[in-house]
Order: sequence, then structure tokens, then C-alpha cells
Amino acid sequence: MGIPINDKFLYTLLFADDQIVIAMDVQDSRYMICKLHEQYKNWGLDINYEKTEQLIIGREGNNMVLGPNTIRNCVRFKYLGVMLTKEGTSNEEIDNKIIQGRKAIGKLNSVLWKDKITMKTKQMIFSTIVESIITYGSETWEVNKRNEKRLIAVEMDFWRRACGVSRIEYLWNDEIRRRSQRKKDIMDTINMKRLIWYGHVQRMPAERWPRRMLGCVPDRRRKSGRPRRTWRENIHVEMEWRHLQHGDWENRKGWLAGCGKWRQL
Repeated sequence: MGIPINDKFLYTLLFADDQIVIAMDVQDSRYMICKLHEQYKNWGLDINYEKTEQLIIGREGNNMVLGPNTIRNCVRFKYLGVMLTKEGTSNEEIDNKIIQGRKAIGKLNSVLWKDKITMKTKQMIFSTIVESIITYGSETWEVNKRNEKRLIAVEMDFWRRACGVSRIEYLWNDEIRRRSQRKKDIMDTINMKRLIWYGHVQRMPAERWPRRMLGCVPDRRRKSGRPRRTWRENIHVEMEWRHLQHGDWENRKGWLAGCGKWRQL
């Protein structure tokens, strides 16, 4: 039961009053939920089947019928503010964050166009509101080139409004960054957050599940065509650019200082 992680099996995740059951196939999932139902009964607890959903990653699925109860199959599930999908990628989560970011920019539109508000204040608005919304949960994203361009486009929409430049004025992004005194872009922030999280997990004891998962390489058949760059490969590229070495994360302050470096635009 559960999924094999090196020499251990991960079969459940707990947070507050929520519980996730993890299984390799439908039969294991059905058995585990039935056993969970029995154990809950012994403690006087009931599973709320109306709020319980099943997400099958990598293929299509059907509703699971357990006696009088039915667990609905879904294609996406939001857990702790992060969107999980049956494709197992970050694309829909990034789409969701881009939509939320554009909504926030729209609500701030009247503020951004005001000349009396200084650029320093607008920079604080971006970092505390817009950037925080867009990059929430980005520590675990695998970002391809298409999504990278879309994330930067949302950011530039904010800075164009902050600089009082309309869409019909064809100014290069470099000029907008110069006017807004912006020396980095949103991808620098995302890469920094990923590196900080990577170092945090590496400092965990070896028996902690996040640390076990970090070193796990699942067995799967690679699809035809050029392979996508994995999350770990992106981490290694950013470490190399920042001259961070294996083991540097043990020095927390030094690691944070190295993660904070960004590329000159």
C-alpha cells in the first residue's frame, strides 16, 4: 500500500482535520479507505463523503462506490492553496496564479496611475501584494519557457501602469524597467524561493518525508521528444550560476545570501 520512497512507503498525509490517502492503484485506494472508515468508526468519527474526492494522476478515472457512499473523481484538487491536477504538472497552478495576479493589478489600477504616489511606494505594493500572490507556492513549480514569459508579462503589466505607460505606447521592457528602477524580474524571485526551500529541505533529518521525497526518482517511461527540464535540474542550474556548492545549505545565513543574488537585467 502507498507509494514506495526508497525503502519506505508513503500512504497518507495529514494536515489539521484533513487526510490524504495515497495509493498506487484503485484497488489499494479502495482497501485503504475502507480500513480508514472502520478505524474512524472505532473513534466515533465519520468521513464526510460529500467533501471527499479522488484524483487519479496520469490517466482517466471513475467515481469510487463504497456501499452507500460515493467518492467523486475529479481532474483537479486544491490543497493548502495549491492546485493539483491529473496531469501532474504545474501548468494549471501557474495559470491560476496569473489570473489572481491580474485581478490584483486591476484592483490597484487607480493607485498605479497616480503620479503623486512615488515609485518606491509602488515597488512596495508590488512586492507585498502582487508578487506575493503570483509566487505563492512557487517553490515546487517546474516552469517552462512559455510560462516564464507569461509570468514576466504579468509583472510588466504592473510596471507599465506604474510608469504611466499605456498599451498603445510601444516601449521596450528594458525601458520600463529603467523607469521603474527595477533591477530584477519575477523569475529571480521564484528561483530564489525555490533555492531557499531546497536548502531548507536539505537541512532536515534524513528520516523526514520531504527529505526522502527530494531524493526519490520515480520509475517511469520517458515520453518521446526532448525531455523537459526537471525541478531538480533547474535548481542545479541556479546553484551553478550563483556559485553555490553542495553542502553550502548547512550555513543558513550564507545560503540565504547566495540565494538572494539575481541576474542583471
